[in-house]
Amino acid sequence: MKRKHSNFFWASYTDLMTSLFFIMLVLYVLTFIMLRKQNEENKVNADKYIKIQEIEASTRELDDGKIFDYEKDFKRFALKSQPKFDSARYTIRNDDIENLLKAGRRIDTILTNANKKNVLKLDLKYLIVIEGTSSKDHFPINNELSYLRALSVFELWEKYNIPFVTTYLDKIRKGKSRELDIEIIIAGSGERGVGRSKDEIDNQKILIQLIPKISNMEEKVKK
Repeated sequence: MKRKHSNFFWASYTDLMTSLFFIMLVLYVLTFIMLRKQNEENKVNADKYIKIQEIEASTRELDDGKIFDYEKDFKRFALKSQPKFDSARYTIRNDDIENLLKAGRRIDTILTNANKKNVLKLDLKYLIVIEGTSSKDHFPINNELSYLRALSVFELWEKYNIPFVTTYLDKIRKGKSRELDIEIIIAGSGERGVGRSKDEIDNQKILIQLIPKISNMEEKVKK
């Protein structure tokens, strides 16, 4: 009787240990798969972050200390030498034309260089915001005035055939907006924009925002 009892015990013990082994094996495999998946996701996220940093760094090239100043608090660019708009006026003075043309050519160079550095061939597009502002001088249509100031800069670049503006308008006219690498927004913040100067005369200015937009980052990085 004792021998039968003993045999039964060892058989049950073996079954138990075998079951525990398979449970541990399954848990190990599942843990391995989950960790591997997590590592792959972390790698993709790290690659995405690096590439986004590279693209953003390319736009920061505008901050060369000659034509643009980068306003860190607001993550935007302001012309170092601002066009001097007369009160209640939006016409660009002759003295300011050359500086504004240099600004347009500088943006065009940055866009060209950024596309050359696009090693992953990302679906990279840029949003360019030209923003005009105005001083608080009780002029009844300061919102419209600030918009017209931004528009006058855009029209100047169009007149002098700044390449990125010419390409943009050409594709729009031909109904090829889907092929555009850039989108240009002309805006006026009037008296309400952020980061205004205490000296109201300094608020008669132009701001430029160059914002990269990427739609297929994840697919390209995974490859």
